[in-house]
Amino acid sequence: NMKTLLLLAAVLAAAHCKDNFVGHQVLRIKVRTDEQLNLLKSLESQEDLKVKLPFGSIEKKVNVFMSSHTVNTVKVHSDWATREAADCQLVVKLALDLVDKQEREMEANQRMERSTKSFSYNTYHTLDSIYQWMDSLVSEYPNLVSKQSIGYSFEGRPQYVLKFSTGGSNRPAIWLDAGIHSREWVTQATAVWTAKKIAQEYGTDPSITSLLKQMDLYLLPVTNPDGYVYTHTNNRMWRKTRSRIPGSYCVGVDPNRNWDAGFGGSPGASNKPCSDSYHGPYANSEVEVKNIVDFINGHGKIQAFLTVHSYSQLLMYPYGYKCSNTKDVRELDTVGNAAASALTSLYGTRYKVGAICNVIYQASGGSIDWSYDQGIKYSFAFELRDTGRYGFMLPTDQIIPTAEETWDQVLRITISNEEHVAKLKELEELEHLQVDFWKHAASYELPVDVRVPFHSLQDVKAFLEFNNIQYSIMIEDLQPRASNKFNYATYHNLDEIYNWMDVLVSENPNLVSKIQIGRSFEQRPLYVLKFSTGRSNRPAIWIDTGIHSREWVTQATGAWMANKIVSDYGSDASLTSLLNKMDIFLEVITNPDGYAYTHSSNRMWRKTRSTNPGSSCVGVDPNRNWDASFGGPGSSSYPCSETYHGPYAESESEVKSIVDFVLRHGNIKAFVSIHSYSQMLLYPYGYTRTPAADEQELHSLATTAVNALTSLYGTRYIYGSVITTIYQASGNTIDWTYNQGIKYSYTFELRDTGRYGFVLPASQIIPTATETWLAIMKI
Repeated sequence: NMKTLLLLAAVLAAAHCKDNFVGHQVLRIKVRTDEQLNLLKSLESQEDLKVKLPFGSIEKKVNVFMSSHTVNTVKVHSDWATREAADCQLVVKLALDLVDKQEREMEANQRMERSTKSFSYNTYHTLDSIYQWMDSLVSEYPNLVSKQSIGYSFEGRPQYVLKFSTGGSNRPAIWLDAGIHSREWVTQATAVWTAKKIAQEYGTDPSITSLLKQMDLYLLPVTNPDGYVYTHTNNRMWRKTRSRIPGSYCVGVDPNRNWDAGFGGSPGASNKPCSDSYHGPYANSEVEVKNIVDFINGHGKIQAFLTVHSYSQLLMYPYGYKCSNTKDVRELDTVGNAAASALTSLYGTRYKVGAICNVIYQASGGSIDWSYDQGIKYSFAFELRDTGRYGFMLPTDQIIPTAEETWDQVLRITISNEEHVAKLKELEELEHLQVDFWKHAASYELPVDVRVPFHSLQDVKAFLEFNNIQYSIMIEDLQPRASNKFNYATYHNLDEIYNWMDVLVSENPNLVSKIQIGRSFEQRPLYVLKFSTGRSNRPAIWIDTGIHSREWVTQATGAWMANKIVSDYGSDASLTSLLNKMDIFLEVITNPDGYAYTHSSNRMWRKTRSTNPGSSCVGVDPNRNWDASFGGPGSSSYPCSETYHGPYAESESEVKSIVDFVLRHGNIKAFVSIHSYSQMLLYPYGYTRTPAADEQELHSLATTAVNALTSLYGTRYIYGSVITTIYQASGNTIDWTYNQGIKYSYTFELRDTGRYGFVLPASQIIPTATETWLAIMKI
């Protein structure tokens, strides 16, 4: 039965992953000396430089995942580096067709998945999608499958386990978990596919049927739900839990170093909270681990414990915290090799079998060491595909590296001596480089894989070269950077938009520049794109989008407009004529703190993220914070209100930065602020019913602009002064700009009129942007 289960688990899926790491690299470094091995080990505690070093001897290769600004530091110190651009090779291990364009698939899947039949098993899914699928599986197979919560994560998410049982209570059982390291997306996808396999083939497949008639099977598809959510919302490479560490600004514990099995041992776990292998303050400190421990101990009859990780193509048994053999080593090795043979028989994929300490590296506090010590003989850990070519970023067949462009890279490092290990440890502790070690330094037999962010590439590579540490570029490109590959028909997070800005500037240096006008409350840069054909302080037009962070269609429209300008200059007569006489300043993300928060925590967040003394409520409405009848009707003095005006005019740095820029420039002729939703074109005033001195001209121009907008798709807009068209609003942007002498001050409220509101489908981004552009060109 153990062999049967392992053979079943061996039919595993390799899925596709979202890549958010523009400019990062993975270097493959060959370690030849003890000095080099020690160097790599020295890097392992650095948050942005992640090394996964092997345990063994010299002459092994190491992959180092490092952020873009770190690569020069690693490279600058070594003249023995060799670079090998990674070949484009798709590695897939499922008897299913590959599906490309994963983000669109995920969106489409979330709309259509209401049963297990419509659920796509060969792509990645969000936590909510997986949890909904679990409900569907239970409802479709109620006599075989049930769902139970074994506890809650640090952030209060349930840990759901699927129980496959044909009857009886407290029968012998098998435990299978996936995704304890959240960035290993192929593992969660594998678990979901395995669950479907069991449910569908019970009664027809003799092995599965025989197994389930004698034993139960417990399957935990998402062991680390907080981390998994975070990989979707913030950091695709997040590995740990999301628990808070007293006395440290770093977050999270490695849940596979937190078990009571050689806990806190070294090497193999770190006592530094910023390390990706931080073991936590004490054994079982992480509720995600403690919930499993309590369940296993409470059940009492678990006969096999299987945990699924990636990557390396290994099938391992205890021990990891010590290098001595278990008393059952021969049997475990026999079963493991039988399972590995089954894996190889399907697609020829080769797995290495052995004890953790012997085949990968020493690792204290691991789950299968604990389960084995609890008397669960058949304790195994899978490391799925691949062996490092793409690592955690296993690609779709559409992702092809382009050697001419510069990306975040993954380097494979080969360590040769203890000095190399020490130097890598030193590199990892250089926190400003943001290098991410995928495989850590432990010995010379296996490579160290490191992701390097784009801004660190030269530094990291130079560091390696200076220290005579050999490496190769294992993954040349983690994310396409060409602006023509930027998807203008979908929503992007802040980092993606800021990275795209850099690409736009680099591709159009004679037309576009990026300037920083200030910093947000949380110290994010406030970037403005300047489109100019020459001279300084020419007459100019200002456009901003996203001052209210939840209005995502506005930031997307701003990005589309920027691309429109660079694409059409020189071919579109009206635009070319305009830019030959005037500059355009475009602030795509006016409220970056709020925008980041809509992606990480609260999609409906509107305000800034400044703190309000004396109140637990956060943020100010930046469109009530301008010095235009500040604090008047149409704004609130209550900090918890969505229209809270702030403690004083221009209290928000996001507003003050624009004010200072506009006043300093002194030659802004038109000011356009873009909001959503309602389909309106507004001009001053919002704080008073007294008409603006130029109301007749402003109204006439608004009529022309709206007619142009409507001509494309028939979208109907209403227009007029703010106070007569929408509501009274004191302290708003365009009232202030108009009072500063900028006659042509307008606010757009984009699509729609309320059916979707702030969550306008991505399919409407380009139509919205296109029609809005026609109106702006009239203004």
